[in-house]
Amino acid sequence: AFIDESVGFPLKNERLAPVEESDPSHHWSYKGHRWATPSQKHLTKLLRHVSSTEGQKEASVRGKAAALRMSRFSPSKLAEDIAQLLQDMHLRSAKGDDHSHEEL
Repeated sequence: AFIDESVGFPLKNERLAPVEESDPSHHWSYKGHRWATPSQKHLTKLLRHVSSTEGQKEASVRGKAAALRMSRFSPSKLAEDIAQLLQDMHLRSAKGDDHSHEEL
């Protein structure tokens, strides 16, 4: 999941509804997909909570956790991770243990 309670305030949904072709946001690639219908009751509850003093403190903590989580996906971090993976694959290949393709 991209968002969970450690990094945000996930919104519950009432149901999943098919994407209708008449929907202005419809695109051919959405065929067979479903939109979540958000719970207005839960949204109201979350907004009231986040606007409280306690909720603002909680939102700050979750926001910092979200920033930390997303830092793993910066272009420089991803490039570093890929370079390390390629280096590991090269070392395994040089040792004759060429199973590096199994990780991909």
